[in-house]
Amino acid sequence: MDRTGNSSETLLERLGLDSLATRLREFEVPSDGLTWTRFFGSMLLVLVVLLFLSGAVLAFYYSPAPGVAYDSVDYAQFNIPFGDVVRGIHYYAWNVLLIVMGLHLARAFLVGAYKPPREFVWVSGVVVLLVVPAFIITGDLLPWDQKGYWSTQVRNSIMASVPVLGDLLVRMLQGGPRTGIVALTR
Repeated sequence: MDRTGNSSETLLERLGLDSLATRLREFEVPSDGLTWTRFFGSMLLVLVVLLFLSGAVLAFYYSPAPGVAYDSVDYAQFNIPFGDVVRGIHYYAWNVLLIVMGLHLARAFLVGAYKPPREFVWVSGVVVLLVVPAFIITGDLLPWDQKGYWSTQVRNSIMASVPVLGDLLVRMLQGGPRTGIVALTR
């Protein structure tokens, strides 16, 4: 008898999870359910969890003041154990998140997932697609370096060119007429 199988069954039984394990083993996955296009939603969940965890670790060391923001990011990246890995995961996860989110939304559109009874799911997905870039735009400024500052200035000038609402959008995002400490803490 396989020792590993026996010990895992014993563990499931002691934890009271044996009935759940039995139900999961009996669940049959449809043969057409395992296509490569159906993993985008799960991939999005994994990426969001990675972003949340890596962002929480980086937030422990971040100081949102113009004089020390760059130094706090530098410290988190180079002085804490695996800080460069955590920051790299955070950086690349949001890049991949945008791509996977676009692919997921395109797939949902092509298969007609916007039709009843799933129209609320479609609308919520479109709202999330509009909110995620706002997080990315505001997060780009956090290191308070030249790249972050000037990319924020370019984005602000693009938003300011929107008729009627442009100036309001810029003031909402940066907390005033200029990019400064208020924009850094938003």
